[in-house]
Amino acid sequence: MEISSWQITQSVLPMYGLIILGGILRKLKVLNQEADSSLMKMIINCLYPCLIIDKILSSEAVKDVSLVAWTLPVGFIIILIGLFLCKAGARLFKIPKGPQRNTFATTCGIQNYGFAAVPIIIALFPEDLLGVLFVHSLGVEIALWTIGIAILQGEIPKNFKSLLSAPILAVVVGLGLVFSGLGDSAKSVEYFSPVFTIMNWLGACSFPMALMLVGATLSDELRSCIPTLKLSIVAVILRLALIPSIILALIYYLPLPYDLKLVLVVQAAMPSAVMPIVLSKLYGGHPATAGQVVIVTQGFGIITIPLWITLGLKVLG
Repeated sequence: MEISSWQITQSVLPMYGLIILGGILRKLKVLNQEADSSLMKMIINCLYPCLIIDKILSSEAVKDVSLVAWTLPVGFIIILIGLFLCKAGARLFKIPKGPQRNTFATTCGIQNYGFAAVPIIIALFPEDLLGVLFVHSLGVEIALWTIGIAILQGEIPKNFKSLLSAPILAVVVGLGLVFSGLGDSAKSVEYFSPVFTIMNWLGACSFPMALMLVGATLSDELRSCIPTLKLSIVAVILRLALIPSIILALIYYLPLPYDLKLVLVVQAAMPSAVMPIVLSKLYGGHPATAGQVVIVTQGFGIITIPLWITLGLKVLG
């Protein structure tokens, strides 16, 4: 696939533009902290599920059973590799034990697998690939809400209610509609056309709003989470160097479907997810550490994302 380094860089810049815009809107008090909770609930429970179902139903790639069979477990395994590698790295580099080490491992081990990846895939690849991304995200979500929360808490979660989150259910519903044939049947009915149009419009709002909210959140964290040199170096080594290398090695050596390999190229390049900042507050973690890891990896990501995607596409040939 012939994509220039400049095209890849251009695909990354809008993502950072929206994050910066969110920070500016926070500073101008247009996007207040009081609105964060309701906006996030709307994104997670309405807009993002609409995007997921819309793209899964319109994806020809997702109709390939073998592709789905590979995509789900690979999404889960990639997160396991990241979590345990970062847990070991935190121990090796002597990040303080307890909540700080657990939070570091969770935050550094989980890439920004959803909202940040969507605009890059749209810019670089056929939009059909978004359906594969969301199936991959189901495996990621399962790993996050089981193993990820266990590492963050330092113990096995008492329940797994979060596995019934709206995005997870949206992937399950979308796949059910695809493989039952009901999705194609519904799309062929003229009376359902307005429903699919509304779903498309709502879905298109999801990742711009989410990225602006990420920018607003990071703007808040900058006030209290000034990254330390040691933590910054370790986070960059693990999240932006070692983990991408391992993922690209898997892409090269495993007989994965080509569409999944493209998704993994983008996933390998992603900085840390922002969600662990929130999770660390809810599950007894160390929010300052989560904030530092996210700020550092997002900051360096503007340089490393184009480099890893360029290298990943060369690996694919």
